[in-house]
Amino acid sequence: MPLRIADIIHMPELRTRFFAGDQGKEREIRWAHVCELPDPTEWLGDADLLMTTGIGIPVAPEMQTTYIRKLADAGLAGLMIGENMQAPKDLNALQQAADMLNFPVLMTQYGVPFSSVTKAVIDAGRKEEFEHRNAMNRLFISARMAIEGLSLEQLLQRLEIDLHAELMLMDMQDRRKLWYPKNFDIPINLETAIQGQPLDFSDTHPVVRRYILDDGDIFAVSVPSGRGSILLIRHAQRHFMEYSLLHHLVAVVGIAIERLHVETERSLRIGSQLLDDLLNLRISPYEAEKKN
Repeated sequence: MPLRIADIIHMPELRTRFFAGDQGKEREIRWAHVCELPDPTEWLGDADLLMTTGIGIPVAPEMQTTYIRKLADAGLAGLMIGENMQAPKDLNALQQAADMLNFPVLMTQYGVPFSSVTKAVIDAGRKEEFEHRNAMNRLFISARMAIEGLSLEQLLQRLEIDLHAELMLMDMQDRRKLWYPKNFDIPINLETAIQGQPLDFSDTHPVVRRYILDDGDIFAVSVPSGRGSILLIRHAQRHFMEYSLLHHLVAVVGIAIERLHVETERSLRIGSQLLDDLLNLRISPYEAEKKN
């Protein structure tokens, strides 16, 4: 999982505290970099944590407000200031602006090297990449098992464990009940959300639909099969799986659905042929029972 502002606070070795904007503690950090320029947004952007000794922070209150607003508008994860270094003594305007914008401003003790913060972000990224690779491996194993004969229900149960997610499969031909889990109705709050944002996956609409619910977000994506199915995913962890993993997930489910469809057609064809043979006295009831 990507590192959050809150994670930085909770690492005792980084000796960092909130100075302002603690409502933004869930912001993700993708990179941490030192920049002492008056306008760091020329070099840093989305989900970057700005680390500074305070040289570039303006002294004038109105300029401090502008400084923070620029950082927030650029999508930075937050601002980390080294304590007792070179920041202006009066940071009240900066603090007020950060609180108003829910933009995290952190204070880090003088003796903590900024490089240790960058290393923590890198380590978190490596862990995320490792978890993603393992999830993909588990997904491919499940795909092989589906091809070898694992039932659709068993496959979905396995995928829920593999991906730490709750899965629901909806048949577009009957949206009132879920195909999986069996005999379950669609949650009322999800049904209401779908009415406001219909499940439309045409070329001019998003590939993934997100429904923000009180009991957790649900993501909907069309399954590539002739059946016309929608996979609904509620991830158990803080963040949703990335798109590449989601793409492979629905591909595996699609394979299982198509396999089920082929097997059903085959059974119907064999049964129809068997019935025709019986009616036309081409085989005896004893022979028919042996074939069944």
